[in-house]
Amino acid sequence: MSMFTRHNVPDKINEQKDLDIGIDLGKNPFDYFPEFDDKDDVLIAKINKLKEEAEGQTEEIKNVCEENYKLIFGDHIELMKQQNLEEYRSDTVINRLFPAIRSFAGFMSDSRPKPEVLAASANDAETYDENKMKAKMMGLALDYKWEDRRMRHKSTRMFFRVQSDCDVFLKPFWNYDEDDVDAEVVFISDLYWEPGAKSIDEAGWVIQTTPRTMSWARKNLPKEKLKLLKPTGINGIDNLIEIQEFWTDEFVVIKHENEIIDKYKNPYFEEKDEDEQYSEFIEENESVMTEMFPEQQQAFINEMFKPVKNYFRFKKPKKPFIHFESLNFGDKLNSENTLKQVKKVLFSINKRKQQIDDNANSTGNTKRYYDNTLITEEEANKITGEPNQNIGLPGDPNRLIREESGRPIPNYVVNDLIHTERCFDDIFGWHEISRGTKGRTQTATEAIKLSEADQVVVRFLGRNFETVIRELYEWWIQMMCLFYTEDHIINISSKDAKDLGIEKPYFTINSSIIDAGASVVVKPGSAIPVSKSTERNEAMALARANLLSPQSLYEKLEWPDAEKHAIRFLNFKKGIISDEQQTQMGATQDMSQAEIADMENQAMMRGQRIKVSPKDDNRIHIKVHEAFMQSQESPPEVDELINAHIEEHIQGGGLSAEGTRGEALPSGIQEGLEGQA
Repeated sequence: MSMFTRHNVPDKINEQKDLDIGIDLGKNPFDYFPEFDDKDDVLIAKINKLKEEAEGQTEEIKNVCEENYKLIFGDHIELMKQQNLEEYRSDTVINRLFPAIRSFAGFMSDSRPKPEVLAASANDAETYDENKMKAKMMGLALDYKWEDRRMRHKSTRMFFRVQSDCDVFLKPFWNYDEDDVDAEVVFISDLYWEPGAKSIDEAGWVIQTTPRTMSWARKNLPKEKLKLLKPTGINGIDNLIEIQEFWTDEFVVIKHENEIIDKYKNPYFEEKDEDEQYSEFIEENESVMTEMFPEQQQAFINEMFKPVKNYFRFKKPKKPFIHFESLNFGDKLNSENTLKQVKKVLFSINKRKQQIDDNANSTGNTKRYYDNTLITEEEANKITGEPNQNIGLPGDPNRLIREESGRPIPNYVVNDLIHTERCFDDIFGWHEISRGTKGRTQTATEAIKLSEADQVVVRFLGRNFETVIRELYEWWIQMMCLFYTEDHIINISSKDAKDLGIEKPYFTINSSIIDAGASVVVKPGSAIPVSKSTERNEAMALARANLLSPQSLYEKLEWPDAEKHAIRFLNFKKGIISDEQQTQMGATQDMSQAEIADMENQAMMRGQRIKVSPKDDNRIHIKVHEAFMQSQESPPEVDELINAHIEEHIQGGGLSAEGTRGEALPSGIQEGLEGQA
């Protein structure tokens, strides 16, 4: 499969540059929409015109995001001054918003959305089985790419931003440097879109503005266009330039100021006409058709060749922007600003806290009143309260100067602060129980109900996130169909390798294995994280009720080598000595079966009960144990242990006691027993 080649713009740029120098687009808005074949100056003018019309909505969103960020990072005093609220001397700020959002983003990104690929239907069982295998491999590939492309880190940024009431977009793209699928996080404040559109699909165009370094430009843009770039000093950094990507469903324009740097057809959609599909069909079936007569060949073609509009997954080209919403009622593209109701609550909390702080300082310091008709302020300031200070004043000191303690803060002020903090927890869904503590006045039932209420926010955004990730997987499959022209390695777990029937924990995949007809979903609930302590407690409860196997328990507890620990536990319950225990007793890999049996004799002499190991040679062990008993007198309880152990060997090996007698022992063991006697 061939990839689209980027169509670079000719070197010569037309003399007319923008709307300000003579390009008349007319008054009909329908004439503003750019076309791929437009001349460069017309294309620039149209894009500038569309961006200008969308600047109002984008600037409003930028202002909201900027104010919300000040709220999150504690610049409350500045915002309170803008609201003309009372000012206090205290600059104390209680920022309940930042820890709430930080904890939420970290908690939500703990989840790993699990892709499930459903096999395409088929008319025969053999083809359907093949489709199921392809679907399983596709699912494992998508799951691997989630970690390989650092999506957990990117999702943390997404959750932090969306909780800040600044919608984010996930932009899938083909990473040419790494020859693989990828995705980047795009903030809504960096986008312009067609005014009035309620979704990205409905918008006829989208402009993404991105600050880029000159190094990035040298690496990614056509060399002949680099001379057109002008660093504009974005955010005080002289090395940055603003790159605009103008996207429609059909094509992309890369633009800097009034210069077109590049333009090309949508690289993530390839529509093959019927002639191209026919040529590929003939090539793929050439070996079959060579054995047919011409009439049979034509009949085969008529029956089997079914041209489709699009060879790959998408039925039509799309703009690669996946919207992650916070609270959207569908009447506009961007979500509602829910932090504006939290803002007033935060201001109220800080107003009360500053009031308490100022009054506490006043209460803790005695106030002095003096008669300014008899003494001056300079004389009054000399009274510092130092020990053994001599104070000389004219007349009666009690009349000249008087001390009074400050009045205590009314209880309603503190109670109002506590009430306001509870209001914040109710709005944001971050009560004490979600922070790992239980309120002093809460019953256990109330704590559980508050925890469930806080989980509503988690489930709400978790479901939105599942929708985003499902669309991301759709995009990745589309790109794999287009660009996986060579094998790509997919690393998997040993368990998944066993399920696939392969020996090594990896496999290779290419576009021939990617089934464009398969359906991909995200396993319901997999994007909604569960508290690790809750998950562990549930696992332990199931294990205590004998409803969970040891291996499943260890897996849920996230123990390494869960299978190994489960086998060791079951052997322990049976009394079987493991390889590790044999090593601790002195056994080595070079020891013979007879030597291990003799080591077991010594252990049983100390009263240790030994279970037969599946690795034991039963005949040799029986002879060694019997010879040991005959060679010396031992306490009855030891004889009982050894006899029981011998009986296990007999039953395990399908032997009889008589059938093992008379056989000679290895010389080393025989000599050792004789020495003990």
